[in-house]
Amino acid sequence: MFRGEVSSVSTNLGVGSSQNFYLFLKYSSIFGIVIFWYFLKRNTLRELFNILILFSYLIDTVFYFEKPTASQTLIQILIINVPYIVANKSSYKINNITRFEHRSDINFLRAIAVVSVIIYHADLKLLEGGWLGVDLFFIISGFLISNIIISELNQSNFSFVNFYTRRVKRILPALFSVLLLSSIAAYIVYFPREMSTFTESVRSSTFFYSNYFYKIFDFYTAESAKSLALLHTWSLSIEEQFYILFPAISFILFKRYRKEFLPTLFIFSFISIYLNYSSLNINDKFYNFELRIWEVLAGAILMIFFFNIKKSPVKWQAEFGFILVFFSVVFFNNDDIYSLYPRITVVLGTSLILLANNAENNKFLNYLIKNKLVAYTGLISYSLYLFHQPIFAFATTLTNRTEVFISTPMKVFLLSFTFILAGLNYKLVEKPFLENRFNLKILLPVLLSLVIFVISSDRTSGFVNRYDNLPNKVIEYALGGFDFNQNGIDCQNSTIENLCVFDNNQELTVIGIGDSHLSAISKYLSTNDSFNYIHIGENGCFFSVNKLPNNACVNKNLESQLEYISKFDNSIFVLATRWEYHINTYDSLDYDIYSDINDTLSFLLEKNNKIIIVSSIPVQNIKIVDKYLDQEINFGDEVYIERQEWESTSFKSNNYFKNIENSDIAIIDSTETFCNEIVVDKCIGAFKDRILYYDDNHLTVEGAKIIGDKVIKSIKFLLDS
Repeated sequence: MFRGEVSSVSTNLGVGSSQNFYLFLKYSSIFGIVIFWYFLKRNTLRELFNILILFSYLIDTVFYFEKPTASQTLIQILIINVPYIVANKSSYKINNITRFEHRSDINFLRAIAVVSVIIYHADLKLLEGGWLGVDLFFIISGFLISNIIISELNQSNFSFVNFYTRRVKRILPALFSVLLLSSIAAYIVYFPREMSTFTESVRSSTFFYSNYFYKIFDFYTAESAKSLALLHTWSLSIEEQFYILFPAISFILFKRYRKEFLPTLFIFSFISIYLNYSSLNINDKFYNFELRIWEVLAGAILMIFFFNIKKSPVKWQAEFGFILVFFSVVFFNNDDIYSLYPRITVVLGTSLILLANNAENNKFLNYLIKNKLVAYTGLISYSLYLFHQPIFAFATTLTNRTEVFISTPMKVFLLSFTFILAGLNYKLVEKPFLENRFNLKILLPVLLSLVIFVISSDRTSGFVNRYDNLPNKVIEYALGGFDFNQNGIDCQNSTIENLCVFDNNQELTVIGIGDSHLSAISKYLSTNDSFNYIHIGENGCFFSVNKLPNNACVNKNLESQLEYISKFDNSIFVLATRWEYHINTYDSLDYDIYSDINDTLSFLLEKNNKIIIVSSIPVQNIKIVDKYLDQEINFGDEVYIERQEWESTSFKSNNYFKNIENSDIAIIDSTETFCNEIVVDKCIGAFKDRILYYDDNHLTVEGAKIIGDKVIKSIKFLLDS
């Protein structure tokens, strides 16, 4: 950062006063063009799509918030026009589409999908690509829902009311029963902060936006995500968003642009794939509707192909499709979860199966498809999917508090319990509604109960009144944790484009870089108005100028991060991360992490910059605030670990920093700070009326102030030296 130019690094303004104005102008204009085109009653959409591309290019060029390139625009033009060129040379029809009879191979695919997801979340290390089961569900949904809509349009008996009534009967009864039972369990298991998160997830699940709600948390594969009881509803929200939009789009295409039905689906799919491929934000790639909808649309495209392909299936087509699906869920893993390729593999395999429609001709596949347990698993797959995450999340929450892991026998028990609950839910809830034995009005009291539950939780900060006997300080930390926000926006896991910048119009700029250990320190430093402060933090992310294996930097694209940081001169960087954990982890992988740290320090020191390193914060043996809430320790008790115990864990990282000899680098010894200066040879977590840790390794405001004051002294020392 150039001195006195804090905002210029992160902002690239063209004509106009703000990016919000630009976005409003762009999308309102696009909406106006679409409405105008519709009332012109033109008989082709191809012209409209090309006009929108050219308009976007022009407005982006004028404002250049998202400055386009000629190659990007060319790709967009190809995406629009290639499907039309191909479609014009084919003789596809949609007026020959009729309603599917029951297909047992689809039920088998449902069973594969749900078992894959459950085993993956059970962490049994058997199906490490089990997360692809969700993608399998997306394809099946697109295949079946598009068939229902288009076949009814062909028969002139499609009704929006009937369609949405069927969807409500299919989705809401089972979902509401899980939400209701989970709410009861959450009240018993969750602490106030967890309860507040849970009640917001109930709200987001009920109104179908949980895929966007969960973007604010640690990524899907993070350890902390395993305790989120309703995390899995993100995929339901994407499907429900599809159910809301697709009928209207299909109706308009069918009535006015029937010949362009298939090209339009291809265009939307290609746009989605293009956005997915070009996006640098991993959370967006995983959760955003517009970046995942191509898989659902792939199912709809397959359905149209099914009624237009006249040739018999290729020999072994279905078998090869199942091999691809099986390969995907077995051989892909969490390292591939950000990539398109595993999903494309699943789409290809599923396509072969659905188009062949002859899996029963293979004796082995027929045995599996007709197997009663497999068929029953597919039948109750929706309830299985709904129940498995809350069951494992609550179990994980409870075991985390006792510092134990869920054993394999316990996982088998939880899996069995999941099947039992899902079976009961299907028999007592799903099936009666699907067979019209229950009236939808029954859902109203359940919905009312959920509304009351959510409102009550909101008004009582997660039912914090359950802990009225505890001191206010404990309650405050139990609710606030180590959140760090600016104007209501989370600073900790923001992208480079949306960093928290505290511009105090000072010459000196201080930039904090680190993982979750930086958050509380930054929160304290950001209140100091003697320098400008910028926070670049992400949970679990170890900052390095090199690409590291297994690094959890899901929101920070390395290239854009380095480009941003390289613009700073005459500034001070504060590095705070869980050094001992990262160094010990990479050491165990025989990876030379010290060379990466050296490269990173050299990079940051360029342009006359200086560095303050906060060595590893000592890790306690217990999650302190949780233990207060569980009343396993009393407020005022001295909580600590022996200095010798901590030094044996942090020896490698602390030894590395002790050997750094550079006048432009200051080291803050956290071990000396917490393990000697408060009480000799004890690494203090809490004592008397002071609580220094929120859990076992993250500092509270009180703990962060101790380190923060040392950072400020080090800043003065470096400036004077």
